[in-house]
Amino acid sequence: MEQQFVLRLPQELQHINLEECELEKLDDINVNLIYKNKIYHGLIHRPPTVIESHKVIDNKLYKISDISAIIRIYCDNEINVLNEENNNKDIKTFANYNEENIKEENDVKGHYLSKNNSYTKRKISFKDPEECPYECLTPPMKWCKDRRFKKVEMKLELVEEIEKKVNDLLARDAEAIKVEVIHSHDEELDEIAADLENELENEFDDLDIQEENDGEKNTEDESQRLLNLQAKDEITKKLEEKEGLLAKTTHPVLKKKFSEEIRILKEELKKYT
Repeated sequence: MEQQFVLRLPQELQHINLEECELEKLDDINVNLIYKNKIYHGLIHRPPTVIESHKVIDNKLYKISDISAIIRIYCDNEINVLNEENNNKDIKTFANYNEENIKEENDVKGHYLSKNNSYTKRKISFKDPEECPYECLTPPMKWCKDRRFKKVEMKLELVEEIEKKVNDLLARDAEAIKVEVIHSHDEELDEIAADLENELENEFDDLDIQEENDGEKNTEDESQRLLNLQAKDEITKKLEEKEGLLAKTTHPVLKKKFSEEIRILKEELKKYT
């Protein structure tokens, strides 16, 4: 997946070729844009909401990235104005951002800074619409940024256990020589086909035995006629039953099996017509 960010340039850099520029990240907040051997300072803003970018391929919308940052580049005159405005404010910018402030911020939990053994809340407000880095990007939402970057406590033991299970599954997959997918549905159909075959063989054996017994009574014409009618009725019932099974099944093996049985039953039925 691609990594993307929103780049906002000052007016004098609106029409430059970005391929001729170089973006240098100093830390998690400050960046430098180098263009024609000139350095422009900038700030990294974290958007208050999740922003996604998409592409249209074959008339379908595909997500390609999460936009995780907004980089705003300032020209020299904007830097001077911001520094003058922030001299008497408790606002951290690239002008007063240094290692001492980082250490000072890490010593105190939350959004508080320690100065002269007293704690003051650090507030950054964008009263001027042109100064707001999120303008035209998302509608105003109260406390959404605090919820977006809220620290979620997670048990380290649970994370380690999940990682161990995932690594174990990946290791087993790498050691596998062959992967075979077994469908229980196919096994059930095979069992049904085998049972039907056994039943049909038994029925044909019974018919053969009955025909042998009928052959011994050739002299009794009336009995033979009754037996023929009975056999014809039985074969007709079996034929209707097999035709019903053939219409219901979708398995090619069973279709072939039922078709062959129907053909045999029709041949047997012709003997009694």
